Amino acid sequence: RIGKRGWAASAQEWYVRHVAGVMAHYKALVKEVDGLVVSGAGGYNRRLNTALFHRYGKPVYVPPLVGDDNLALGYAFDLLCPEHQPPIGHLGPPLVPTP
Repeated sequence: RIGKRGWAASAQEWYVRHVAGVMAHYKALVKEVDGLVVSGAGGYNRRLNTALFHRYGKPVYVPPLVGDDNLALGYAFDLLCPEHQPPIGHLGPPLVPTP
């Protein structure tokens, strides 16, 4: 019988191995980047981020708004395709006072 702590440790170990297995398919791409970005559910997972740092020797960045709502994908799209950024949809008063 596994206690609550043992179950959590087993789940954590599985999660780190699962992510490492997925990333193994992209090993060539990882060599080309300056760092890694972890978002979504794994963003605040210290053990995962530490394992990725030790495995790949790259800094691991966690965006301030981690979540499962595709913000990281949007950040990447904005960075890679600046010509396709949508216009700001602000319809209220000016954000900056006009002279």
